[in-house]
Amino acid sequence: VITDGSRVVEMHRLVGNPHNNGLYVIYLPNEKILSVADAFSARSMLKTPAKEVEPSTVNLWENLVRLKLDIRTVLPIHGRKVGFEQLKLAAGQQP
Repeated sequence: VITDGSRVVEMHRLVGNPHNNGLYVIYLPNEKILSVADAFSARSMLKTPAKEVEPSTVNLWENLVRLKLDIRTVLPIHGRKVGFEQLKLAAGQQP
């Protein structure tokens, strides 16, 4: 956790990620924003849960469930800014 007294930035390691076991996500709790690289890329908008899910995205989802972060917006390093429901669908979860 990094703070200047008014804003907070949290860094969380993605435990067991198959792409790279050293991946971290950045979370801004006040803004409810998650930034992630390589474990999720918002390249197309989903309307239903993905049938074929990337292993890194499954692992990201498992880590987010473990961390219990209150996320509204996802900022992937690769892809576009999306609402949290897009990450959920990409992980094969029901909205």
